[in-house]
Amino acid sequence: CHRRENFGQGLANICNAIKILSNHLKNIKFILPVHFNPNVKEIVFKELGSIDNIFLIEPIDYKRFVRFMSSSKIILTDSGGIQEEVFSLNVPTLVMRNNTERFEGISNNKSNSLVNLVGTKTDEIIKGVLNILENKNQYKKPSVNPYGDGNSSGRILDIIDKSFEKES
Repeated sequence: CHRRENFGQGLANICNAIKILSNHLKNIKFILPVHFNPNVKEIVFKELGSIDNIFLIEPIDYKRFVRFMSSSKIILTDSGGIQEEVFSLNVPTLVMRNNTERFEGISNNKSNSLVNLVGTKTDEIIKGVLNILENKNQYKKPSVNPYGDGNSSGRILDIIDKSFEKES
C-alpha cells in the first residue's frame, strides 16, 4: 500500500482488514513490504507490527518481489502496476482502491475475475479475501491478457534489428 489516496482512513481500514484476517486465518502468513513513506510506515507498524503471522518487511528488489507474488495464494494491493503483472502470474488479486486507471483488467463478474476492485472498506476487503480463499479454483487467468501477450520485448528487438539492416 502506497497510494496517497489511501493515506489516513483508507490505510487504517486496510490495516484493520489485514489484522482481522490474520486473526481468523492463523495458518496463513501475511507478508507486507512496507513503503518508506512515513504516512504508510507509521500506521502499518503501529497496527500490524506485533501480530505473529504478519511479516512487515522493507521494500524488496523486483525479482524477489515477483517471486513472492507468484507463490502467493492471493495478492492485496493498491498498485496499478501489480494489477497488470498478476495476469502473467495468475494469482487472484484484490485492488484496495476506490478507482483505478487500469480498468481493462477489472471484470464486472466478481465471482470469478482474477482481479477485483474492492475499495478500502474493511468488510469488503475481508469478504473478498475469504471468497477467493474458499473458491480459489474459480479465479483463473482470462484467455486474453488485457495488457498484452508478454512478447513486446521480442517485437521491439525485431524492429531495432530491421532498422539496422536498412541502414547497412
